[in-house]
Amino acid sequence: MKKIHYPERAHFRVPVGFNLVVETAATERNCSVPEYLRRVMLAGLASEGLKIPRPAP
Repeated sequence: MKKIHYPERAHFRVPVGFNLVVETAATERNCSVPEYLRRVMLAGLASEGLKIPRPAP
């Protein structure tokens, strides 16, 4: 299987104002932007019915 190389920092086009909306939402929830995006993605996957394993304590 061929290994695909992805650049360390990928660049995507996002709608105007997207970053500000995400930064505002993260600030309102007292977390960082990456943590907020992680939570949103996990919530979205859970809403689709996917079981997400929880890390062991």
